[in-house]
Amino acid sequence: MDESFFIVTGVLDEHVDYQALLLAPSPIRIRLGNVITVNSLGVRNFLRFIEACRDKDVELHECSLAFMDALNTRSRARSTKVSTTRSSTATRVP
Repeated sequence: MDESFFIVTGVLDEHVDYQALLLAPSPIRIRLGNVITVNSLGVRNFLRFIEACRDKDVELHECSLAFMDALNTRSRARSTKVSTTRSSTATRVP
């Protein structure tokens, strides 16, 4: 089994280009442990990427607190629950 990952580091904002990930075969595995800050446009951009991957399996690994806080803040604003985990296991996005 291939355990290839895309690694996202630094700032997650509106300038992040997800094209390479959109072209990747399923499952798309993304490590987010080194994301240090996420702005609201970055969350929106990321959620659009997830929506574009609706026909693929996406696995989010090692999500940083900055990433999870930003995602949960957006989810609370939209009254949508996002589950979080502190373990190193993947969070699967349908």
